[in-house]
Amino acid sequence: MPTNNPVDTCKEHVNGTSYDIPREFAKTVTTDASGVATVYLTSDETASGTALFTNVFLPTAAAVVRDNSAIYQPGAFTLSGDNKTLTVNIKKQSFALVTVVGISVLGSTSMTNANGVSVSITVRGV
Repeated sequence: MPTNNPVDTCKEHVNGTSYDIPREFAKTVTTDASGVATVYLTSDETASGTALFTNVFLPTAAAVVRDNSAIYQPGAFTLSGDNKTLTVNIKKQSFALVTVVGISVLGSTSMTNANGVSVSITVRGV
């Protein structure tokens, strides 16, 4: 029979395992010249700090950009073995009007690393 225990609503279920009271970490960082956004998931937000999470469940990233001529896309996340460093590569896909046989269409022109872009990263874990 289900109970009305508020602690039960604060569990994270991942691959059949239940974890108590997941936490969330959120930070906005800027990509470097190679388009990489790096977040340190530590007590002092440095690489040498104490890890905040034993298990990381759900990292998300969103580029915060005003650019009518491109789309910014996060790639795969990389989490260090000690759960302290999370990186994600942000790509910039540019568009331009392409004319073929008198018909203009919007076409992708390039996919480059997004340098200097603000990225909001959120992580859930325990």
